[in-house]
Amino acid sequence: MIEKLKQLLLPETQEAPENTEEAIQLACLIMMIETGKADHDFDEKELNTVRKVALDVYGLDENTIDKMIMDAKQAADDATSLYEFTSLINENLDEEQKYRVIQSMWRVAFADGQIDRYEEHIIRRAADLLYVEHARFIEAKLSVKEALP
Repeated sequence: MIEKLKQLLLPETQEAPENTEEAIQLACLIMMIETGKADHDFDEKELNTVRKVALDVYGLDENTIDKMIMDAKQAADDATSLYEFTSLINENLDEEQKYRVIQSMWRVAFADGQIDRYEEHIIRRAADLLYVEHARFIEAKLSVKEALP
């Protein structure tokens, strides 16, 4: 499974478009999972938020989402940095799409009702690696916070 993820995330040759799309989706899920794990307590609320974002944004069915989340968790556990995921996102997504990745990370961070400093730190690092301006980073945080019930 790890080799499959490496092939998806770090292709040596040009891949078919659907494989690239799947790799980008997986990278985005990994970023959300890394956010949830940052405070060392990846709880059910955060996991459900990752599922909801995957359903809302990608329109995937539940089985596909569960499989991708399982793959993303494994890849996140094996990752040594965010760079391997953000580089793929940078190569394939535009500025607005990268902003939405940051918003998704904020949604996970807010899922348990509190923002841990480690969650905020990882989102800040991701925003830097994705070249999302600080003002947009704050805008994403506030837009998610204001949308909370």
